[in-house]
Amino acid sequence: MKKILSVLIILILTATTFGFAKSVNNDFTKNCVYLELLGQGILGSINYEYRFANHWSGRVGFTKESIFIPIGMDIDITGAPLMINYLTGRESHHMEFGLGVFAAWVKGDDFWGIDVDTEEEFMPLYTATAGYRYQPRKNGFIYKLSITPFVDGNGNGTLWAGLSLGYTF
Repeated sequence: MKKILSVLIILILTATTFGFAKSVNNDFTKNCVYLELLGQGILGSINYEYRFANHWSGRVGFTKESIFIPIGMDIDITGAPLMINYLTGRESHHMEFGLGVFAAWVKGDDFWGIDVDTEEEFMPLYTATAGYRYQPRKNGFIYKLSITPFVDGNGNGTLWAGLSLGYTF
């Protein structure tokens, strides 16, 4: 059931993003790929973002992490940050605000303070973005520096941050 729910979330975000794109005259380049250190991918992620309106974008990412910390944390994470973002500004400098979910499949001992079974378990983390983004109007280098807090299904929160580097086309 959890896997079905996660697939539905991905399909809804994808359909929404590409559905709006057909009717919008956007003077910014629409596609962006970037690597994010920390941020919504926990330790890091590779991401694709589509700007479907002058101020709105949708993002999907991927991360695969094996984390071993000698103090008792040994986990494997496969996850996908899924975000909807709003960007302010009209030129290359923007403030970025977004909401989304980090859809994580976790296997191991302990993740985010939650006991995890040895079997793979779906654990969504709700997340937000607030930060600075440099993105030229046309093709070029992009970078972002953001605060990316997480909240789990029990209401426990963690403040996090990320740095992204990539290219827009």
